[in-house]
Amino acid sequence: MKLLYFSPVNWSHIKQRPHFLAEYFAENSVEVTYFSRTPYLKPGCGKQEKINDHLSVCDIPVFPFALKLGCVEKFNNRSLKNLVGQGGYDVIVLGDPRLIDAVPAESRALLVYDCMDKNPDFHAGKVRQMIAGKESELCRRAEKIVCSSNKLKEYLLENYSVEPEKVCVVRNAAADDFLSESEEKHSVPATDLLYVGTVDDWFDWQSVTEFAEKFPQKHIRIVGPVMSDLPSELPGNIELYGKVPHPEVARHIKSASLLMMPFKINPLIEAVDPVKLYEYLALGKRVLAPWWSELEYFKTNPHLSFYSGSSDFAEKASKLLEEPENHCENPDYDFLSRNNWSTRGKAFLSFIRR
Repeated sequence: MKLLYFSPVNWSHIKQRPHFLAEYFAENSVEVTYFSRTPYLKPGCGKQEKINDHLSVCDIPVFPFALKLGCVEKFNNRSLKNLVGQGGYDVIVLGDPRLIDAVPAESRALLVYDCMDKNPDFHAGKVRQMIAGKESELCRRAEKIVCSSNKLKEYLLENYSVEPEKVCVVRNAAADDFLSESEEKHSVPATDLLYVGTVDDWFDWQSVTEFAEKFPQKHIRIVGPVMSDLPSELPGNIELYGKVPHPEVARHIKSASLLMMPFKINPLIEAVDPVKLYEYLALGKRVLAPWWSELEYFKTNPHLSFYSGSSDFAEKASKLLEEPENHCENPDYDFLSRNNWSTRGKAFLSFIRR
């Protein structure tokens, strides 16, 4: 099988679902091209690399401001369409609705939509309407649709009149070797409270900063790229560590007494199946998060606690930090065996091969 995974993020980006799935497919003798597009001068732009015998990376430089200028989007898609059409692929997986314009109408490849987010909700106004229109077209043309959460499946069925039999939920996961990565000799300094992931508009700064001000002796570390404006003044006990390579993520998680997922609950978050929660729980760490319906999947896990509002966050975080850690510090091998990317990749391939 010759498969094109057209990802919304390039190979150099912080490792996400598209990277893990592409690696699994290649490990199982699928000829995979990991395709992406990146505006000129951005990190990873134009990267061409043979990762192994079955996995190649191809990033195509494109002109910026495509969302603002329709003529730029059309120009970019024209060259992409030629490259996609000449590949002779058996399967084309799209991870972003806008990419549908890069698939020739005459393509005979099995078209698959890997829906990871409520994509229109990243935008507003006319751009949001445009993305919704592209998603509608992709749902119509795709023969198979894979969703990363039950909420996303419900959303597509309700909004685009999708036939239920062509939709399957394949959740996110942790890396198969995630626990072995945590055993590397190199360690990082200990911290009380840790978040690992992207910081964007939905990050609950109010809960985090209020806790930091109330408990100035507690150290808080945030690991990952910051994509939105920061509060005007951050308490001195909050450390912005920045982005780290994926093999270092497990060591940071292991260094913390308590892990947090400080999210503002909105329609975008309600559809998320959080990758980081799988990684936190695989290491047997205590986690504090707000409740949304997609977390029903984890509700029986004894390491997961929920908060509602900033005052509740501060109260529960302080209580959890007072408790001894040794009762829940052991890696959860059973959890990881059920929630790794090999398990998810197998389910993904099984569904598209039906």
